[in-house]
Amino acid sequence: MDLIEVSDKVDPPAVKIGDLRKFLYEQGRKGTTKIKKSIVKEMRMSPGIGENDLGIKMKKVREFLEEGHQVKLTVQFRGRENAHPEIGMDKLKKAIAAIAEIGKTEGSPKKMGSFLSVIVVPK
Repeated sequence: MDLIEVSDKVDPPAVKIGDLRKFLYEQGRKGTTKIKKSIVKEMRMSPGIGENDLGIKMKKVREFLEEGHQVKLTVQFRGRENAHPEIGMDKLKKAIAAIAEIGKTEGSPKKMGSFLSVIVVPK
């Protein structure tokens, strides 16, 4: 056990009994700041998704955006669906329009292989 000086600004100086190494470690930790990581959530859908299913997914996306998360909207093409990417683009535009008042897109939708995706950030 050590005698640790807590504050020398008062008269007489304030001290406490404790472990000096532990005290110095805690003082070093106080200077570090915690950085909040931005989490990117992903919502996948297919080009043939129904209107009600799309509405339910957009309700969940709204919850993510209200919590402050970024959301990656992805349309996944399978098999012959790759021949008609305009259908997937229409679904993605409907999804973006449904959440336009709470989020905004970063860039335009990008096609990567069999996926069409865009990132939405909270306003």
